[in-house]
Amino acid sequence: MNPLKFLSTAKPQTKITKDCFYSLIQPIYGQTCWQIRLGYGQELCLEIGKKIPYHSSTLSGEFKGEWQLGTRASDWAIYRKKYPATTNSDSLIKSSDYEKSINQKITKISRQKIHKIEIVEFLYLFDFGLYNLMIPDQKTTDDLPLWELFMPNNQILEVYPNFEFQLHSQDEIA
Repeated sequence: MNPLKFLSTAKPQTKITKDCFYSLIQPIYGQTCWQIRLGYGQELCLEIGKKIPYHSSTLSGEFKGEWQLGTRASDWAIYRKKYPATTNSDSLIKSSDYEKSINQKITKISRQKIHKIEIVEFLYLFDFGLYNLMIPDQKTTDDLPLWELFMPNNQILEVYPNFEFQLHSQDEIA
């Protein structure tokens, strides 16, 4: 049985099941996050896996991750892990904190391997060993995904509220 279901919308995309979601993200496990930065509007940008040089002369000497994880229209928090991970953890930083404080603390994720991404109750849990990045499933007033993952196979996995997932090629017009 094929878990992919094609939608007929203006933007070519594929709606996927949770099982397919887990299958798509499995290859990121064990990859190292070598850069984390704060983007526009308190969005997190993580570069994971091999360092790949940009082909643009403007970005000469700059690199992107083999995998790129970015939060979009979502709140997020990073917790220092205790056990069990979701109920006994210390908050390190949240998207609602001051930008200066966030920039000082998000580097804790750098050089950490991603062990697992899972759906736990009503949130997405990104296990980085000593730290967890948590993104709650939340309602939004726009059509932006909560987070997106640019993958090495030139695909983008977009995660929307209500645990809806969409997959499309990076070559498609957004």
